[in-house]
Amino acid sequence: MQAGIYAGTLTKAIMSYAKSGNAQVALRFNITNYQDGANWAEIAPTERTIYLSLSGGAKPYTKEKLTSLGFPAQPEITQDPATGEALLSLPDGIGDDAVSLKCSEGFKPDGSPREEWDLASW
Repeated sequence: MQAGIYAGTLTKAIMSYAKSGNAQVALRFNITNYQDGANWAEIAPTERTIYLSLSGGAKPYTKEKLTSLGFPAQPEITQDPATGEALLSLPDGIGDDAVSLKCSEGFKPDGSPREEWDLASW
């Protein structure tokens, strides 16, 4: 996807570990709209993930982002019986409304391009 502002609904929050071994939360969103100037344009639904680190200095920002989405200070963690993934329970109402998301172009360690996603308000 090209860099810009998108709208999507949160579908899943997964507790996992990054390649570095640090704990993280992976927020999966169903992206359905792109901001085209002052208007929103509908796009084919696609899934994208925002990764939030739980290590060191990043942890307070991750907590703030989760709170801004409606998660409680101590989210309930459950296990998906089908996949074994550790999931943050989505409180009532989360995922009902679209959230503004920002896609930026970043680079992998080998220099190839990659999408970097975050909440648009951050």
